Amino acid sequence: MRVHYFVGILSLLLVMSACSTPDTLEPTPTQVLEATATSAATLEPSATPEPTQMPTTASLQLEVVESYQWQSYYQDGTPFAQFIAAVVRNPYNFTVDITGLPTALLFNIAGESVLRTEGVTAYDGDLGLEQILPGESIGIVVCACLGSTTVEFETWKLDFDLKEITPIPVSTEFDVTLEGFEFSDQEGIADAIHGTLRYTGDQPLRGIFVRIFLRDADGKFVAVGGLTLLGDRIQGGYANIQPGVATFDISQGVFVDDALKGENLFPEVTVIGIIAEQ
Repeated sequence: MRVHYFVGILSLLLVMSACSTPDTLEPTPTQVLEATATSAATLEPSATPEPTQMPTTASLQLEVVESYQWQSYYQDGTPFAQFIAAVVRNPYNFTVDITGLPTALLFNIAGESVLRTEGVTAYDGDLGLEQILPGESIGIVVCACLGSTTVEFETWKLDFDLKEITPIPVSTEFDVTLEGFEFSDQEGIADAIHGTLRYTGDQPLRGIFVRIFLRDADGKFVAVGGLTLLGDRIQGGYANIQPGVATFDISQGVFVDDALKGENLFPEVTVIGIIAEQ
């Protein structure tokens, strides 16, 4: 069976091409997810995180678990963009979905908003999977793309709404073998993880979504990515992925801080299969 890869390269292009505009508006009450802008994981997960009940007075908020911030440059050394990669978690005991266009706000040391960016990529899913289950974590990348201009900021917030939804049926019955992460030494070729996965469930799938997290040798989070796997191309779409099919190869690009090149980075993945309608 051929497996078609879509989300990875598209996501990298969306992250790198997203742009930002200065913002003079004050944050609204729905602005959430504050984290400090440092170059390592800034917020640690609680020792025993448990889903909580739906709040009665505050808007729904995802929990920032870890984040990593870096500056990207053109080949001539001119600043290209500032990036924030983060792991965010659904702290509720129900499934949620991101609604509307996600944006992010950046604040200076005085707490004043200095930038609003629409360059937010959320790896919540694909193929109609767009959902975050109770206690589940996903990756998010924020891009402040200002060309040769840089912006000084101390804190940041994701600015979008969540809604409670009815979860769609999924399977997590997969055997995954990761061969590691490899930096590319060729211009235009993405750094990538490599490995294999095998579906061990007993129901047909209409697609598979892979959430990718990278950590350094000390276990600190440094990057995220995502990958969609589909079955054979057929007229009008793609065939379902049947139980007992051959193992799928994984080779997926991940956008990583150039300053980390040469370091040993280790991938973690979460694999979710979308159960096909019978």
